[in-house]
Amino acid sequence: FICGDSAFGVILTPTITGAAGPYTYNWTPGLGLNDSTIATPFARPDTTTIYTLVVTAGNGCTSDFTTTDTLSSVTVHVNPVPIAEAGPDVDVCFEDSVQLVGVATGAGPDYTFEWAPQTGLSDPTIPNPMASPALTTDYVLVVYSNGCPSYGDTVTVNVHTIPTVDAGPNVGTCLGGSVMLDAQASGDTTATYTYLWSPAATLNDATLEDPMASPVSTTMYTVVATTNFGCVSNPDSALVTLIPTPIAEAGDIQTICAGNEVTLNGGYFYTTTDSADVNDIFYQWTPPTTLSDPNIPNPVANPTESTWYYLTVDADVCSTTDSVFV
Repeated sequence: FICGDSAFGVILTPTITGAAGPYTYNWTPGLGLNDSTIATPFARPDTTTIYTLVVTAGNGCTSDFTTTDTLSSVTVHVNPVPIAEAGPDVDVCFEDSVQLVGVATGAGPDYTFEWAPQTGLSDPTIPNPMASPALTTDYVLVVYSNGCPSYGDTVTVNVHTIPTVDAGPNVGTCLGGSVMLDAQASGDTTATYTYLWSPAATLNDATLEDPMASPVSTTMYTVVATTNFGCVSNPDSALVTLIPTPIAEAGDIQTICAGNEVTLNGGYFYTTTDSADVNDIFYQWTPPTTLSDPNIPNPVANPTESTWYYLTVDADVCSTTDSVFV
């Protein structure tokens, strides 16, 4: 037999007995033969063909012309060539695995499979091996049926780098304030990245690369980056320290008669366990013109008309303001 699309054929090799030569030869049909008038022609038919040989001896006598006489005919079987399909190219993250999808058609019913190279494959002799290459690899699939190999078909397994992510520097913010986190992912120049921060409750959007954080206490924020190929980074974290923030308290509404004065009851408190050193606390009342000292918590006020007084309490970079009506 020969394979349907093979460049190789077979040489027909008859044996002549009986009358003496010299002989003349006539092979029929001539299709697929390099020379139908020689003893041992090269046969390469496109389909299965029965070739019959008639030989004429030196005495002029000829052999029988019959396709049913196995001594005067030979069948060249042309087996169909199978078709290998290695499947679409796939993407995989470094040290992960992906299943190849090999398919054989066009011949059969039985097939054998051969993947190459074998490196990184769970079994190179099955249609759907698991591939775990260390780097981007072209795998070639050849299938065999009835002794005939297919042309090789190729699938590329693209191995992508695991990204790294930097959550950015540690930062601080005042109570009620916001600060921007600053993540950056790298590692795969062909990839795009998505981000996921946690905890999400005090972020404006946990899926942004640089979200705004508004914590109510010192918080460690953690981020992971994922590529469009599904590769996930190890997490990285940034600490957002809540700077001690005094909450200004201007006191209760005061009522006095015209020409009298009153002591304002200013102060502050903290809603968190962190607090600033009392020596770092600064007061500022406004408007200052009718106050004995606008820079103390309890100034004396002698307004000539009903007045709103505003107290701002400062501790380092954080401040709040409250008001009282006299």
